[in-house]
Amino acid sequence: MAYYALLSLVKGQSVLKSEKIKIYMTLIRPLATYEAKSWSLNKDIIKRLAIFKTKVLRRVTGGIKVNEN
Repeated sequence: MAYYALLSLVKGQSVLKSEKIKIYMTLIRPLATYEAKSWSLNKDIIKRLAIFKTKVLRRVTGGIKVNEN
């Protein structure tokens, strides 16, 4: 999958977060959802795509801690 092929680039410190997000938006997401128009989407597939998106964005941004005060 494109995500694993680009993992070293996404995890690298030499690339800015904004560039990593562009990589996700232009390369990873379109390939992950290629031919999605022909998929019969159900709750399970939608949930898996949301989990994948969260996983990738968390890795790209380095995780953001939310302060709940």
